Amino acid sequence: MLSESDKLNPREKETALSVAGQVYMLALDFKKADETYQKLLAIAPNDQASLNNLACLWVDGMDPADPAKAMTYSKKAMELAQKAGIADANVMDTHGWVLVCNQQVDEGINLLQASLERASLGRGPQMDTHYHLGIAMLKKNRGAEALRELEKAAR
Repeated sequence: MLSESDKLNPREKETALSVAGQVYMLALDFKKADETYQKLLAIAPNDQASLNNLACLWVDGMDPADPAKAMTYSKKAMELAQKAGIADANVMDTHGWVLVCNQQVDEGINLLQASLERASLGRGPQMDTHYHLGIAMLKKNRGAEALRELEKAAR
């Protein structure tokens, strides 16, 4: 499929690469997902979804993880969302978690809480964000709050 991508127009190629990256992530083939998203960013450097997915991949998927590398992607995705005036709960969650994984726990907690507030306006609480916030609270020795968040994630 992607071997025939030179026959696609630019928009079709972006779509094909985006879908392929998502499929590779779902299949847990993180190296191929990374390669695919890198190809997409070469033609669409401000593709927010790809930047966000690369941040997720580098903070949680790759072995070894590289939270510093994840930060470059999540930071750019956040900047693009802010520039567009969009408070995207998913991007906020990713960047908050990346901050936590880069030992910027207080800033990460603030962003994760903002992500949950934003999510409650739309599609409701998110399991991943509650989990990330719970782990962040554990890092701050806030056990009772961590337990509440982790229980919410479990539900």
